[in-house]
Amino acid sequence: MRPKTHVFPAFAGRLRKWCSFGLALLCLSSLLVTPACHRDQGKVIFALPVADWWTAAPFLLPQNAEIFKQKGLDLTTLEVKSGLESKNAVIAGTADIGVCAATPLAIAAAKKEGLVVLNTYLRASSIVGFVRPKDMAPNAVPPAPVGLVLSTISESFLYHYLKQRGQEKLLIDKQLPTRPARPADIPGLFKSQAVKSAVIWEPFLSIAGEETGYVADRSVPFEVNLYIITRPTVWNERKETVQKFLAAVEETCRYLRENSDPSRRNTEQRFGFKADFLAATWPLVHYEVVWDLQHMKDEINREAETAKALGQISEIPKSDYLFAK
Repeated sequence: MRPKTHVFPAFAGRLRKWCSFGLALLCLSSLLVTPACHRDQGKVIFALPVADWWTAAPFLLPQNAEIFKQKGLDLTTLEVKSGLESKNAVIAGTADIGVCAATPLAIAAAKKEGLVVLNTYLRASSIVGFVRPKDMAPNAVPPAPVGLVLSTISESFLYHYLKQRGQEKLLIDKQLPTRPARPADIPGLFKSQAVKSAVIWEPFLSIAGEETGYVADRSVPFEVNLYIITRPTVWNERKETVQKFLAAVEETCRYLRENSDPSRRNTEQRFGFKADFLAATWPLVHYEVVWDLQHMKDEINREAETAKALGQISEIPKSDYLFAK
């Protein structure tokens, strides 16, 4: 009798291979459809404005890489030119966390853009001011044309300065000639005599104030805070990672406060300033991670008031949703 030929073992072997292959595909597809926030909890893309030393200083310390690493973070820094660009990168999803001043947040609230304010990390009252003629009388309207950076704390400072003197209509009705410019262009406008005064922040305030016949005037108090921001999805899905980021920022701010002189010298070197260039302005900035809800709302409302008066938004928006954390 001829022995039976069993084909099942060979088929079973092929079946096992197919099953193994299918299982591998299933695992791969599961990985691909899992959101990045669940795969890489410690990875953070941070949009840092690097044009202004006072914005960037805590994030440029030599110790930073180790501080963030010790918190379990894999930090990638995306360098941008301004707080507005940082805010836009967060909204677009090209960055997880960013920083900006209150002005972009006021306009963002009017547009109901998806943002969450996490904390402030900087407070200063004399970082923005006038570059004015030395012989300008106290409380006078600055001579025109006035150099301005539109839709920023530069324009807001001038509006509130004039409002306190009952002359805000000069700006609202465009009776006071202004010269819109980028921050870094302000000093050059004095050299070319294109402006006779300006409202600008550091370091351009100090640089332009060195022009013959002019002075950097920081005597008008105008508080500026910088806000750490993220998207609602990042906060809701990666809360632990965001909290680690905030803890790392608080540690860098603490180091900066406790090691003020070496931190200042490091910042001068990073920005190519001459030695002691920041000696006068460095003490004007306080770095600390703070949650002061009413204070933040008040400042954003101040900026919204300016934006509405100047026709940039139609109504002062409710900003409560920004603080949903």
